[in-house]
Amino acid sequence: MVDEEGKETPKPRPPETPPPIITQFQRREGRQWMMLIIYLVIALIVAAGVVLGGRWVYNSIRSEPAEETATTTDTTTQPPAAVPSEPSPSPTPSPATRGDELADTGPGEVIALFVGSAILATGLHYVYQLRQTTN
Repeated sequence: MVDEEGKETPKPRPPETPPPIITQFQRREGRQWMMLIIYLVIALIVAAGVVLGGRWVYNSIRSEPAEETATTTDTTTQPPAAVPSEPSPSPTPSPATRGDELADTGPGEVIALFVGSAILATGLHYVYQLRQTTN
């Protein structure tokens, strides 16, 4: 570099970097597998705790209060109502309240949603990667 008077000024030198610190430690294959298994067990315990804790919170929030039975506190006696001579016909149960049919509450819809979204995401990713390689 040349300054205003035409003299050359020395170039500034970058600061010296310290040498890297090299640590020597031995890796043991048995210890790596043991730690991997321990981490896997810990992850499974945490996942089970999250699922069961979430279920407990959901059930505690969602639970309906117990129905109270109606009790009469009136101590006066009332005459019994007139009993009809003909028995009234029993109501027919609606299709939704039959005891022999179960509601479809299984995991089929959740599995179908998961599989469908995975296929859709895979297809979109394939199209995206195809466009990236052609550009």
